[in-house]
Amino acid sequence: MLDTDLDTAPNSPPSREIFTIGRLNREARVLLERGLGTLWLEGEISNLSRPSSGHWYFSLKDEAAQVRCAMFRQRNLQVRFPVKDGAHVLARGRVSLYEARGEFQVVIDHLEEAGEGLLLFNEYLGNGGQSSSHCSSFFELRGGLKPWQRHGLWASRGRIGNRDVERASGLLKCFQKR
Repeated sequence: MLDTDLDTAPNSPPSREIFTIGRLNREARVLLERGLGTLWLEGEISNLSRPSSGHWYFSLKDEAAQVRCAMFRQRNLQVRFPVKDGAHVLARGRVSLYEARGEFQVVIDHLEEAGEGLLLFNEYLGNGGQSSSHCSSFFELRGGLKPWQRHGLWASRGRIGNRDVERASGLLKCFQKR
């Protein structure tokens, strides 16, 4: 090897930046959190654990993969449905790294049942566009909110999404204050 290939004198070792494991995990956590930010995930809950701390630990999985998740007590107190293994959910959270173990995880700050709006929409369409008693019972199950206090519409992108909105425009009658 030629001396010109080395950055240092021939008898000294090349300079190295040596990381501690703690530093590596901190740097990796910062990169993950800054790089991805907050995102939404859809999946099935598995391996749900509820230790005495009140936090929830679980995996979210789909057909291709799974990811470990943590939901802290103050956040999971706001969840208004029974969370159990096998539940299909939408989760909002931030990607992180649990530094002590070097484990990749998602810290969840919001959890909701996946498909409940879709189920209501399909029932509405199944009734020929007529409002059903399910509209009011749906909101009674959600902490007594009246239909005009909380509503929304999920649609896919593009032309299909436009068609979804057009087909669902009658559904909004179910949500209007009478």
